[in-house]
Amino acid sequence: MTPYDTLRRESLSGRALEREVLARAAARLESPGDAPGALERAVEANRQLWMALAADLALPANACPPALKAGLISLAAYVERASGAALRGEGGTRALVEINRNVAAGLVDAPRAEAA
Repeated sequence: MTPYDTLRRESLSGRALEREVLARAAARLESPGDAPGALERAVEANRQLWMALAADLALPANACPPALKAGLISLAAYVERASGAALRGEGGTRALVEINRNVAAGLVDAPRAEAA
């Protein structure tokens, strides 16, 4: 990581940070590198990211709308299953990449819900 990357990461917050983390996880899944175990580490890191997102969504203080919260928690459960399959050699990572990219794109396009 370059000093610019560190500064950029430290200046991101909220949706921008979530978007960046999902995009980086997708890129790492798509091009994990040639080192032994690189793909497995990328899959595991992505799985851990989604488990952390699910844990945050389950907190009572999380202000995400209930329907969106339920959908994202369901996606996290799917990511858990698909990650296990990929690690066992029973599936690829394409769906995981697409999920990350689509959710990241939603973070760009979706306006913040205003309190009524």
